[in-house]
Amino acid sequence: MTDHSGSGLFGPITDVDRRRWQIRAHAVLATVLHNANAAGLVPLVWRVGVGQLYGEVATLGLTGPQIRAIYTTWADFLDLPNRREHTSSEGVHLTAFGEVPERGYRLGQLVGITAHIYPDDDTDPTTEER
Repeated sequence: MTDHSGSGLFGPITDVDRRRWQIRAHAVLATVLHNANAAGLVPLVWRVGVGQLYGEVATLGLTGPQIRAIYTTWADFLDLPNRREHTSSEGVHLTAFGEVPERGYRLGQLVGITAHIYPDDDTDPTTEER
């Protein structure tokens, strides 16, 4: 099936193109996981998109400093140059993204990682009450 909703440089993007991109992303993820295992990194929850990889820090049972340390270690390990931090009443959301070198290709594989640090309790951080 061909989806004509997107257009590439030389014509419409097809499902064949999307599958090829996913296969490449899978191969890059295998390399990343192999190297991360050798480096002793904490595993992330990974999703493979169409040409992108998304890693998320699993936060269950971890403290805020532990979550931040895992996130920072992975962002440094993958050498992700674009990092953002957003704080709200729901906690702190950390995002890093960039490209991971991909063997045989001029451009790298797009990769992003995220982590969410939830507030310690249900107290409204916009008030002084505790």
